[in-house]
Amino acid sequence: MTDKQLTSLFLFGGRCMYHGQYVNVIGKNDLTNTFTLQVQNNTKVISDVLPGECKEVDE
Repeated sequence: MTDKQLTSLFLFGGRCMYHGQYVNVIGKNDLTNTFTLQVQNNTKVISDVLPGECKEVDE
């Protein structure tokens, strides 16, 4: 995915795939251009994810 796509998910909601898991974007770090993700239906938080590591979900 692109930075713009993940920023849109952060601002307006939605989910994407990260290493086979559905995740929600809960934060953005403009200094390092990385994102913070939360695994859907879980409390696990993943920090410092690059946009290229995420994939779109067909909904």
